[in-house]
Amino acid sequence: MRRFKSISIGLVLTAFLMILSIQLHAASMGVSGGHDLDELWARARAQFDISEQDAVLLLESRHISILDNGDLRTRVHRVVWISTDAGIDAHADLRIPWSSVTSTLNIIALRTWMDNKWWPDESKVSETAVVETLPFALALADDYTALRETMLLHDGVEFPCIMETIYEIEERGAASEGSDGLWVFSQTEPAVLVEYTLGVPSGVTPAFRSGNGAPEPETNGGSDQRTTYIWRMENVGRLGSPRISNPAVYAPHVTWSTWKDWETLGKKITSSFDEAAVLSDALTDSLSAHIKHEPSNAARARAVASFVNECTRSIHYDSGFWRFSPRPATRTWETAYGHGLDRAVLAAVLFREAGFNAEPIFRSAPQAANGLDLPALSHFGEIAVLVEGLRLNAVFDPVEGSLGHANSWVYGKVVWRPDVGKGLRFPGEGHDNPEFWSRSVLVLTLEPGDEGGFCGTGFLSADGIFCPYDEMAGLEGEALSHLNG
Repeated sequence: MRRFKSISIGLVLTAFLMILSIQLHAASMGVSGGHDLDELWARARAQFDISEQDAVLLLESRHISILDNGDLRTRVHRVVWISTDAGIDAHADLRIPWSSVTSTLNIIALRTWMDNKWWPDESKVSETAVVETLPFALALADDYTALRETMLLHDGVEFPCIMETIYEIEERGAASEGSDGLWVFSQTEPAVLVEYTLGVPSGVTPAFRSGNGAPEPETNGGSDQRTTYIWRMENVGRLGSPRISNPAVYAPHVTWSTWKDWETLGKKITSSFDEAAVLSDALTDSLSAHIKHEPSNAARARAVASFVNECTRSIHYDSGFWRFSPRPATRTWETAYGHGLDRAVLAAVLFREAGFNAEPIFRSAPQAANGLDLPALSHFGEIAVLVEGLRLNAVFDPVEGSLGHANSWVYGKVVWRPDVGKGLRFPGEGHDNPEFWSRSVLVLTLEPGDEGGFCGTGFLSADGIFCPYDEMAGLEGEALSHLNG
């Protein structure tokens, strides 16, 4: 009888342990991409006061792979905990831009951890959760409709929950001559682990710079002769608020490049740019009729800018997706629309036809961060057109359609001209001489008038960034209008 009780107790204990083991196993998120998700979640609760957070990133990972054939593969892996509507807005429904002509998109994981299980499935991606859309800005721009924004919609989202997203974009030939990137470790949410990886084939040696406390990379060489560079940061605070346009100024970041030098990158840009900068007889005649009565360089340059704005609509979408493949200028004119790059090509060829020197130009984000010695387009914003002529030094912004004084456009920025090739220009660097200073002096001598109001004289002197030449030059009262203002 005693032996029977002993056996019964042993069976009960064994059953209890089996049930507990099953429960513990069922409550485990498991390992994904080599990362223990349960461990990351435990670290998040230990490191951050989650009661005060809309969301916490357990993992933010980018893996960039340059393949042997020159293709560029980008793998994104994000695991995020959310607890508010703000978290849902930022992370539950994602829009992934990619070109269906030059790239392929592969969705690997799209799931939600809720009530101790993955929704809708641990390994399968729901077909209804992946929706291909056309960006609204391109809806009336037929030549650009190969650009897609695929929506990734997480199922089973309730408060609180953990969402995992993994996808890859492979761009054909994107790194065949060179490639570059800029990665900021600080994100919109506090993060337990932020990881950035760059893999290159044999014979490719990237140059890189780490800044603002970002670590130097670990380097791994594989049996396949590939080399992998891995940057990792743990317990990374969120980006500051309000957000500045260039967080790399203060946030930890890494810049890398596989371009041989600035000349190589410059030739890649100018060759495609100049190849597209062609005129037709009809376009030449239309421009000639538009500018033939303009009496000065400044007036003629303004007329060219107004012609671009009148005959084409600006498409406000990142032209980086077409970086080395602008449309011919005649096609942009015929379709009456263009993104920044296409309108820059059109503007440049029109300025050249009008007698100006016109070349593509780039400027950095404000207060550009370190790593600017590396040849990389990731330093810069949208392309613009430098317009030079007799007593004229201006820049045309193709996105906004504005023509302004070059000094104002470059002030506080780092500038690069692809047609010059080597190196960057740092406007104002070493300008301790007063003749290089930007000054504005306005002297007004006023006294009460005989019939009320005031009368008197005024004197304006301005140069450098304050030079109002581009706003005052002309024969239709521009100077008086500016001074009255």
